[in-house]
Amino acid sequence: MRILDGDQYSEIYSQKFLSYFSNWRHGAPSYKKRNAHLVIDKNHAVTFENDEKRSYASGINNALKWILDHGIINSEQMTTLAQWYISCHTDKLKAAIGERFDFLLLDEAQDTSSKQYRLLMQLTEGTNVQFQRFGNPYQALYTIYGNETVDAWNPIVEAEKGVAQVEEISTTVRFGPHIANLVKNVCCENYPTFHPSKSSSSLENCLIIFEDEEDLRRKYQRLIHRCVTENTDFLECHKKDEIVAPLHEDLKRWFPDYDRSLSASIDHNQKYKDVFNAVQNELAHLNRITRAEEHVLLQQNLDLASLVGKMVRGLVTGNMTREELERFIVPIITPNSRKEAAELSDTLLAKFMYVPDEISGTLNKSEQQINLSTIHGAKGETHRSTFLLLDSEIYWNKKDHENLFFKTLYPFLIGKRRDYGNELDSKFIKDCLKYAYVALSRPKFLAGVAIPISSITTSQKQEMLDYGWEEAK
Repeated sequence: MRILDGDQYSEIYSQKFLSYFSNWRHGAPSYKKRNAHLVIDKNHAVTFENDEKRSYASGINNALKWILDHGIINSEQMTTLAQWYISCHTDKLKAAIGERFDFLLLDEAQDTSSKQYRLLMQLTEGTNVQFQRFGNPYQALYTIYGNETVDAWNPIVEAEKGVAQVEEISTTVRFGPHIANLVKNVCCENYPTFHPSKSSSSLENCLIIFEDEEDLRRKYQRLIHRCVTENTDFLECHKKDEIVAPLHEDLKRWFPDYDRSLSASIDHNQKYKDVFNAVQNELAHLNRITRAEEHVLLQQNLDLASLVGKMVRGLVTGNMTREELERFIVPIITPNSRKEAAELSDTLLAKFMYVPDEISGTLNKSEQQINLSTIHGAKGETHRSTFLLLDSEIYWNKKDHENLFFKTLYPFLIGKRRDYGNELDSKFIKDCLKYAYVALSRPKFLAGVAIPISSITTSQKQEMLDYGWEEAK
């Protein structure tokens, strides 16, 4: 079975659905909006059902069934299959897990669906296995993208019910006080204990008011140049500078050349494979052996393979310096030449990572690169600087001519938090805050917001400046 999600799965579904309806004039109907889901009956037969009442409902189900029959599933269907299998063998699985493991550690618990979370609880209940969860519940986005209305993992509620003991880590080492205060302001829940470590530092939070794509890019690039010139830590940071928004459509509206397929790798495994193959080729060349011989060498020597694995991960995630890369390369190449290691390090960094020109300190071509991504695509990343595009239609059924995304977030950006739990639009407000929290907690040095000039009034701008925002012009 192959697991595909996002555009890859949707494209296959769309093509198959349209093949059933030759006269269909529009794009294939969304199977997600029609709650199309996999069903396994008591005879273990697999079918699909959906909520569509019109005649093409069977076409949706048939297209999804055809994809499954050809060995392709998405993550939601995979969870349904897991649920079915566990229900058939619950006692045996619990006994096996209890005998083999003392602990079950779930990292990034906020990214777990309710169904996945219930399965893990089911497998550990009544056993001696200690189920420990780690994560940040304020970054949970499942209630935005899926059909779920309540976060699967809520440690505060679990503590109140006596289901779990909670230990809070409220100190961040990623960024300093300016970003920490901003992130605290836009948290979907009151988070007074959140603070940076003493060793962390960050620049003033910045505001860009722009007219069009060119204006936004120019002001952002000018700001980067200033930071590179004035701040050595910013200069030496190898992370990305990125503009993020809730939806691909938000980026496309302001950046017509934006290509969602290039903004983030749809197939993350393929990304690792590409980098691994490139590293393996370079190592084979330096070791004066064939690629096949290098592959066999790595298979036979787990220590060398581990070093290569760490190199690949560092290059893919952007979390590796030139010096760190050299230290990994030296023991892998024959002879152990530091000169060749340095050259290979430069080659790999130039090919796969953004690296500032540390010698001149000027704004060279690589320093001007500004990346674009959805907030979901940037989850888990660390950036050098991040700007949140405050112009979005995050709900397809909301007419957003007055830019509700900015209007909703504005009071929180100037420190005017309120208890919004009983407001009619409480879910919308919470979703906006979740987007902002995830986005503005990405940067290490510089956080900012980019606002269309038509969306902000003179008095709002002045309030932001008075609160401590710095305008980048």
